[in-house]
Amino acid sequence: MSFHFDIEKLAQCTGYLLAKYPDRTHNYFCVMKLLYLAERMGLQERGAPVVGDEPYAMDNGPVLSNLLDLIKGRANEVNQSYWASHFSTRNYELASLSPTEDDLISVYERSVIDRIFAAHGAKDWRDLRSETHDLPEWRECQPPDGSSNRIDLKTMLKAVGREADFERIGQEAREDAYFAQLFGG
Repeated sequence: MSFHFDIEKLAQCTGYLLAKYPDRTHNYFCVMKLLYLAERMGLQERGAPVVGDEPYAMDNGPVLSNLLDLIKGRANEVNQSYWASHFSTRNYELASLSPTEDDLISVYERSVIDRIFAAHGAKDWRDLRSETHDLPEWRECQPPDGSSNRIDLKTMLKAVGREADFERIGQEAREDAYFAQLFGG
């Protein structure tokens, strides 16, 4: 079970985060970890993710799979083209090519990104890797070297103390995905 993924919303959240750094550029590993933490905080506080991306446990900690694919240039052609019109990756730096719109990001979602940035935005990739390795969902889904394991919704909700809400949140995710498909979102 997963939430509806929206490339435009992911791009807006990424642009919003990158705008906090000089030249709208930052280490892509850190950006991935910060957006993962924002996704996690949204689930913890209101039972809904900020972006709706698929979390995976990998060697270097948890990541959002669509974000990783976009940064690495491995997404489907439509999403990759959209992403490339807003961001570029060079070496380990992710750069925003121009300010992105932010009409898909709610006030609450901005506050989540702001709080994650305030708490973790100055940390380097090693610190973020270490901290995310301490998260219970990563420990539970820790993959063998060189591979990945999906962090399912039930595992994530258990890790953030919302396991009792699994049925309701799962139903909301299914409805969200259905309506997005129905209305072309």
